[in-house]
Parts: sequence; structure tokens; C-alpha cells
Amino acid sequence: MVTIVDDLDSLSLQEPVFKDVKYYLSGDVSERIMQLLQSGGAENTKYFSDYVTHLICGHNAVDTDLDDAQDIYQIPAVTENWVLACARLKKLANPKPYFPNKNKIFSNVNVCVSKVSPADAKALFALITYHGGKVRLTLNTNCTHLICGSASGRKYSAALSCPKIKIVTPDWVVESILARIQAVTEVFHPKLLVVPQPPPKPMDRISAITGFDFEEGIAKNEVPTQNMAENKDETQALLDKLKQRMPWNHPPS
Repeated sequence: MVTIVDDLDSLSLQEPVFKDVKYYLSGDVSERIMQLLQSGGAENTKYFSDYVTHLICGHNAVDTDLDDAQDIYQIPAVTENWVLACARLKKLANPKPYFPNKNKIFSNVNVCVSKVSPADAKALFALITYHGGKVRLTLNTNCTHLICGSASGRKYSAALSCPKIKIVTPDWVVESILARIQAVTEVFHPKLLVVPQPPPKPMDRISAITGFDFEEGIAKNEVPTQNMAENKDETQALLDKLKQRMPWNHPPS
């Protein structure tokens, strides 16, 4: 089961999604992103000019390129995640959420996800990338956080041996977005999760143990009769009979 939105290795484009895109690269962009742009019909330019429609920013993008895109050419500047979003949507995504703002909540966050459902993985991918973070399939030394649905699994064990990687539950992402700042990670460690326990099994009726329905016998004697002595004798007889049926009153055979 793939735990992130889609396996990047299997993500491909046959549709000319980027046929109207003329892009200029700033910083280091992964080869996978370049392949998607090419297969989608985008055109790469070596110089920044009026011909360019998009500035695609990779790792260590040049700040002056961002300034030129906004102030001089007035074109959208986007991160690599914009390319992935377009490839999944099979159309050009809104570039505004993918502006390379270094002040976004998860701008310095590299996340790997484990032990969550496919639906939750998709939601986490969308939330993290929208707020400036990156989500990867494999856990390695570049990861800053492991989002784990339980305190178990191979990735969880590997992250425990790497102090650099913070291990958190999916709630950490939600609480960080609500607070508009990265929440303290320690209180979101999956080892603090309280696992719901199944309801206790109902106790067997005493008749199932003794073979004698004590409650039914007593119920017959709850209504007083005119002959109280007789009623008392019958109740005592029931108690004596019950006592005799108890397994600890029988000698071992």
C-alpha cells in the first residue's frame, strides 16, 4: 500500500498539461520534476525574459529571481509541488498556494508518513505542501519529521535511532496550522496515544457456573405469603442447594 498520495515513480503525464508553460528554473530542481514538465509539453528557457510564463523554484532558489518574477515580469513563482499538483489534477493548478514563501508554517519541514490510512495520507500531503513543507516516500537523513499513526513499524524504529527526526502524530499538523506556528513536537509523540479498549465482556449468569438458577429461585420467594415460616424454610433450602452445587464443595475425584 502506498502511504503518500501517489507513488512519484508511477506518476506520469500523457496529456499536454504544460503546453502553454514557458518556465525558467531557479535553484536545484529534481530530475523527476523536469521529466514531468517535459512530458507535459512545457518549454524550458535559459534566460529570464518577457517570454517566460512561470518561475519554478527548487532548492536554494535565488532571491533576486523571485524579486524579478514579482516586480519586473509579474509572473507566478512556484515550487516543485506545483508541478506535482498539476500532474495529479491533469490541469494547471492555482499557483498562489505554491509561492515559495520561506515564512510558511512548514517551510523547513521534510516529512515522511507511516501507519496512516490512504485517505489520511492524501489529506496530510495536501496540508503540508500547501503550507510550504515537503512530503517524501522514503525515510532518510533529509527528513525532519516522521508522522506516524502508531508507535510501531520499521520507519518508527528507524526514526527512534535518529535524534534529528521528530516523531509526531497527524494531530501535530492540524494543531500547527490552527496555531499558525509549528507546535511543540514532544506532546504529539505516538507513544502517548491512548488506544481505545474493547468493552468488558459481560459476566456469565451464575446459573451457567452452578447449573442452578439462584436468581429465579429467590424471585419465587420475594413475595411474602401467609406462611412466613414455610417461606423461610424454602429459601434456606434453596441456599443449601446452591451451596452444595458450588464446585469447591465437591471433593476431587
